[in-house]
Amino acid sequence: MKKIKYLLALCLILAAVGAFVACGNNSNVADTSMVENTQRGGSAADDAGNAGKDIIDGAGNAGKDVIDGAGDAGKDVIDGAGDAGKDVIDGAKDAVDDAGNAIKKSVDGGNNNR
Repeated sequence: MKKIKYLLALCLILAAVGAFVACGNNSNVADTSMVENTQRGGSAADDAGNAGKDIIDGAGNAGKDVIDGAGDAGKDVIDGAGDAGKDVIDGAKDAVDDAGNAIKKSVDGGNNNR
């Protein structure tokens, strides 16, 4: 009977030791370095794609700024020409009014002398 107890105790000890050793070292795990390299490659591709998108967005924004600037410059030219035209018309009106006033004074002055 003692031999069976020792044999069972030995089996339990071996089973426990085997369980601990099996948990700590698993040599059948697949090599994941290829997956990690692929993931890093994906990140590099994503980074390159994002950089390209940033360049395209920057160029688009620069083009938009040029177009907006040209439009603003054109508007300023048109507004300036309109203001200049208004000033010419106002100046001509003032000249006509001044000439009319001068003629009126001349006529009125000539009538008063008679």
